[in-house]
Amino acid sequence: LRLMLYSRRPNWGCLLEHKILLVDDDSLSLTGTKILLEQEGYLVHTAASGPEAVEKFRANYRQYALVILDYQMKEMNGSATIEALRQISKEAYILIHSGDSSREALSSTWKAGAVDFLAKGEDLKVFLATIKSWCLKYDQTIRLLVSNLTPTQNEKFIQSIGLVGRS
Repeated sequence: LRLMLYSRRPNWGCLLEHKILLVDDDSLSLTGTKILLEQEGYLVHTAASGPEAVEKFRANYRQYALVILDYQMKEMNGSATIEALRQISKEAYILIHSGDSSREALSSTWKAGAVDFLAKGEDLKVFLATIKSWCLKYDQTIRLLVSNLTPTQNEKFIQSIGLVGRS
């Protein structure tokens, strides 16, 4: 993995604007994954524990296209972290990236609200494709929400003259 990290050329394409919150209590895994994602053009913020992730997410939850977190963490496991993040934003895309692919881990993360589960050590192409697909889904969701919230010229006019609605 280390050779792949340093031999890859950065992909500064359309993904540059996607911010990811990466959470793992294993500093080696956290650093390696952060470098990989940055080489793919993502902006990556990191947290070394569940409580730290919740704090960072609470401060700027709207900026993250995706939260990627480990399941087995000392202070707060992945499921508990997902539940805390869901209390802040029910719309957040949260993906588990863990070495623990037990039935219990899978079940509890799905129940907590994870959108996907990837085993650590899985094919790198699958890992990156999954992240890209969730970031694209984030784009589609945000564009839809923003277009629904941004008033058109007609709606601005209607509001300016004091009408309540239109038919």
